[in-house]
Amino acid sequence: MEAQVDAAFITEACAAQRLQCSVIGVPVSIDCDFPFVQQSIGYDTVCHTLSAYIGQLGCMAQATGRLWIFVRMTGDAWSHVAVQCTLQAHPNIVLLSGSKLHGQSLPGIVQHVCDLILQRHEAGHDYGMVLLPLGFVQDITELRLLFTEVMQVQANGSYETGWDSIPTIASKLEHCSAALFDLMPRDVQFEICFGGREREGRHNHLSTISTDRLILRFVEIELQRRKDLGFITQDFFRGACHPMLHHARSALPSNFDCDLAYTLGWGAALLTCIGRTGLLVSASNLNASVQDWVLGGLPLTSLLRTYFDEEANEVSILPANLQLLRQRGIIRPFSNLPAMRDRCGVYRGPLQFWGEATLDPQTRTTWFMENFPIQDPTSLLQDISSLAGELQSMMATAQAESRLYAVNSVLTNALSTLDTYKALDASSRRLAQSLADVPMSSMAWKVNVEKGPPRRSASSSLLDSGCGPRQRSASGGMQGSPGRGGVGDWSLICLSGRSVATRW
Repeated sequence: MEAQVDAAFITEACAAQRLQCSVIGVPVSIDCDFPFVQQSIGYDTVCHTLSAYIGQLGCMAQATGRLWIFVRMTGDAWSHVAVQCTLQAHPNIVLLSGSKLHGQSLPGIVQHVCDLILQRHEAGHDYGMVLLPLGFVQDITELRLLFTEVMQVQANGSYETGWDSIPTIASKLEHCSAALFDLMPRDVQFEICFGGREREGRHNHLSTISTDRLILRFVEIELQRRKDLGFITQDFFRGACHPMLHHARSALPSNFDCDLAYTLGWGAALLTCIGRTGLLVSASNLNASVQDWVLGGLPLTSLLRTYFDEEANEVSILPANLQLLRQRGIIRPFSNLPAMRDRCGVYRGPLQFWGEATLDPQTRTTWFMENFPIQDPTSLLQDISSLAGELQSMMATAQAESRLYAVNSVLTNALSTLDTYKALDASSRRLAQSLADVPMSSMAWKVNVEKGPPRRSASSSLLDSGCGPRQRSASGGMQGSPGRGGVGDWSLICLSGRSVATRW
């Protein structure tokens, strides 16, 4: 999407210099998040390729009979890829963003996953699969707070990239964030502090943070807590992580993506030949055969949005992303799937390129493609445009002054109605905004970065604040080596912040 922003600026620069140059964009994105585009190139290939891998993992978990696999995959908090993979591979649960600005709490997520694990255990199924898109971590309030504090601490000091700097950074965190940071595996702590993040920047590369291991770690702690309290009598849970961030990279394109790429490439060349510029070529009616596809051009400005930074008092031009799950009239995609406790992984086989399997229409359609026309305003905008054209022609041919006043009044009222609907739509979008939509750089939290004597450990601070008891190990240091570690190091934790872990 950032390429379309650059293309829009290049178009404007060429027009200002009166250069005979055509700038035509082609929608290529595995996330399929272009506004007004029914489906982008690459989305179909990624979905089918990842669904095959996820289905294989589901079969492996079922074959072992005692394995829960946490899969970290590409996609934002409203990932269209995760939705399509869930519909094809049937994982037990997929973690997507909520619809409230305050985000989701880490205790609620962990409790929900643990409840599902116990429900399947009671049904005799000690296996399952959890999908976790990369961007989902931005919708977890506690982790966003931790990431922001770490970035602010490093922005106010100089720290060498190494293991020895992690305790110093942790000592400057707030008490709750320090307690949460203390529970994480050491190598994940290193990833949060130094892994892939731009030094002196305020942006985390989520692909370098093992968020699947974090969720698995907290699930293990919660299950151990329930076992210590007597709610669980057996030690039945065994979890594993499987990152799938690059499994579809350089994959052979599907037949549908090949047809779409050829069609859009031909359309881009045609727009160039007729002298058009500043357009994004698009194809609609993709549910039909290739001969019935409809080509068109979208202004590049329709793919942009503005963001006003109140602190800097400046306006930024950013790409506009489409999140189909949040649009009006869209039916929840998982309503027709079996209940989460009854789901079993489905392996549909690898991507097919010839044979009878390629003739099935379902292999060329996706949930996004089928539901996109429901909220697509293109036809409505065309009707409004044609109506405005008729009114303008009526004004041009009008002879009586009364007719001119009547048409002018109709146009004024129509513009007022459109402005009202635009304001209502903007208001509803703000109310439905999730925490994942807010950039981390705009989160304003105070962090204790003053120089002074070292702060007491998070355990004693939490004990003084009434959050509950916490004990250090007999050696006085942090147990465990780099890695995920085992749940035997911890006996009790309540992630709601009222009780804290007790270490053996």
